[in-house]
Amino acid sequence: MSTQTMTTAEAATVAIAGEQQLVLFQLEGEDYGVDIYNVQRLIQIPEITPVPRAPDFVAGVIEVRGDIIPVINLKTRFGFEKTDVEKSGRIVITEIGEQIVGFLVDAISEVTRLSEDDIEPPSSVVKSVDTQFISGVGKQKKDDISRLIIILDVQKLLNRGEQTLMQEIGDTIASNEAQPNAQTAAETGT
Repeated sequence: MSTQTMTTAEAATVAIAGEQQLVLFQLEGEDYGVDIYNVQRLIQIPEITPVPRAPDFVAGVIEVRGDIIPVINLKTRFGFEKTDVEKSGRIVITEIGEQIVGFLVDAISEVTRLSEDDIEPPSSVVKSVDTQFISGVGKQKKDDISRLIIILDVQKLLNRGEQTLMQEIGDTIASNEAQPNAQTAAETGT
């Protein structure tokens, strides 16, 4: 019986081995994708608390299920002129290194699969984003409509120094929120 299970599992792996499953989102009307395995959750935009003296691409921090998460505005990060996100915007929660980070995007469109044959390495043709963040450019044809999907490498969106800064921002905000609670507990004797 375990042989049948292993054979079925192996067959399933072979069937998807040549594909990449992507979460697609928009920035300035263009399609971008990230590997679905890099996405922890997708959320509507809650209130974002600005962080003083943070880099311009840091929109601020949010609280999600008790965790303080720094939020990066990808439009600012990529140097787009218009940096405001529409009301339909979303936050893509992911992990870079050991830090959980949210990315502010215009909209989430779908989850799709692309064959590895339909993904090409980034080239100098891609002008809207610094190519260091791009793992490839996907071509997809759906209902006689062709589109290009810029596939981002989430791990390269922040360099090591920026990852450390995101960790410090999250830790500082979390410790500032914990201090009043500890002080209140000490004052009430609980």
